[in-house]
Amino acid sequence: MADDKHSIIRQADAALNAGDITTAVSGYRRVLGIDNSLADVWFNLGYALRIQRKFPEALDCYSHALDHKVQRPEEAHLNRAAIFTEQLNAYDKARTELDAALERNPVFVAGWLNLGLLYEDTGNIAEARYAYGRALQIDPQSGRALSRLAAIATFENKVSTEVGRLEAALRLPSLAPNDAVDIAFGLANLYDAMGRHEQAFALAASANQAQHRFLPEASRYDPVAHEKLIDSICNMTLPPPLLKADKGLEPNVFICGLFRSGSTLAEQLLARHSDIVAGGEHDFIPETVRGNLQPYPEKLATATRAELESIRLDYVSRLAANGHVSGQVTDKRCDNFLHIGFIKTLFPHAKIVHSYRAPLDNAVSLFFQHFSEDINYSMDLGHLGHWLAQYRKIMTHWKSLYGTDIHDFSYDATVHSPEAEVRAMVEHCGLTWREGSPSTNNVVKTASAWQVRQPLHQRSSGRWRNYEHDLLPVMHAAGIDEDGNWLSF
Repeated sequence: MADDKHSIIRQADAALNAGDITTAVSGYRRVLGIDNSLADVWFNLGYALRIQRKFPEALDCYSHALDHKVQRPEEAHLNRAAIFTEQLNAYDKARTELDAALERNPVFVAGWLNLGLLYEDTGNIAEARYAYGRALQIDPQSGRALSRLAAIATFENKVSTEVGRLEAALRLPSLAPNDAVDIAFGLANLYDAMGRHEQAFALAASANQAQHRFLPEASRYDPVAHEKLIDSICNMTLPPPLLKADKGLEPNVFICGLFRSGSTLAEQLLARHSDIVAGGEHDFIPETVRGNLQPYPEKLATATRAELESIRLDYVSRLAANGHVSGQVTDKRCDNFLHIGFIKTLFPHAKIVHSYRAPLDNAVSLFFQHFSEDINYSMDLGHLGHWLAQYRKIMTHWKSLYGTDIHDFSYDATVHSPEAEVRAMVEHCGLTWREGSPSTNNVVKTASAWQVRQPLHQRSSGRWRNYEHDLLPVMHAAGIDEDGNWLSF
């Protein structure tokens, strides 16, 4: 029996490493049926269930791993904190888990970094700065800590306090490549804030090139494949839309557009209305596309009513699991602009808020941001321009189908005339305009955390002019003229 147990573990581990999550979960469950005291198996099962988006079960598994004295318990607490933060919006519980992780291991750098991110997301500057400072005490070359401190300094208009530290860190010969990229992006944004634009763009370009070199070939942006996908979506015949559910919670407002286009600002302003609940980013739609709807969009075009009803029920169930039980809930997943047809098939009465800004300002903001490999088009100016062109193409298509249900929320117009823009957005969502109270949900994911907490300003509008010559590859690939306007199709 012992040999069988260890053999099953090896097979499950191999399946997990190969990405065969279903087989891994089955194997781990089978082992625990033989011996439920195996802490590492509980931990790995929790990880696999997290990938499957079965978050309550994953939390239970990590708890069992802790009960059975898993090695490095701080890792189990960190994983629980990530689920509470990223999926369940339970920030107090996440804080409790991170505190527990750091109590177990006070020199756990990942714990301090995640605590700093949590404090940033909830708007606690002093606590975030302290957490990053502790991370730097343990690892003086932590690029993530240094770059986040730079972002806080920019928000506080104390840019000069961090420039020297990041410049010195970037010169260290022992600096790890990933830390160097983090620091370079942070320093590029400091230079930008100081008006040192030539240095800023050169450093951002260097950081993007380095990040691109790290990407596996299969993860790199493929313009031909992306253009083929956009053409397939635009040419597909969508299945008939589902009828509105008789009862139960449904998402009412989907906020989408390019990353860094003002979608967070749109959600925060909309959530000032007492009938709107800011739901944040839900990855359900893109996850479903990557999973159950492959090949996409062909699988969507042939989906049965029962299959679509099941997907809709799953989405609504996850909203409820995240604590959203009343009110109009927003879904602010930016790249849902690729899937507006899918969304309107599931939820035909949903309203779409399309956030947008001047395309070259958007391009600059993307190029200066350190994204994960999922946003692989922002690392190359030509690729970035191609992505912008394909975004424009698909949004033009969706507006031809759902024009009255898609509202354009202009970041640039909002910083000049906020009340008129917010009123139009609120009324588009079928609500009566009134000045509401600030949202009780003051949580903003880190990439936009400090920007949307500043008073509305016009400094980001027209920012591209500082980099006009550098942006020529974007302009040529996207079809944008010398004044920053889209050319005619």
